[in-house]
Amino acid sequence: MPLTRHRLHRRLATVRLAVKHLVGLLVGTVQRILIVLGFETFVFLYLRALHIRVHNMFMISEDACDLHCVISLRWRLERDAAGPGSRALSNEHTVTTAQPY
Repeated sequence: MPLTRHRLHRRLATVRLAVKHLVGLLVGTVQRILIVLGFETFVFLYLRALHIRVHNMFMISEDACDLHCVISLRWRLERDAAGPGSRALSNEHTVTTAQPY
């Protein structure tokens, strides 16, 4: 049975989604390794460049990419700085910790 236009678009969408998830996993792994090694600034620059390239492939605006990259990195750095005794992080990417008396 030949591929119809609809089926072809559906398959392409599935492939794009799979690639996006794989790149996300790769970026997340590299980011965690570099943050553990103390290269936060490099992580930010690396992710910004990679996110712009990936998001351009999927036709997502560069501004949205920059914002996501900054929020993602800031959230992870704050989470790591909060330490294991902090409360759960909220959806607003903020850290709430108990204040010492």
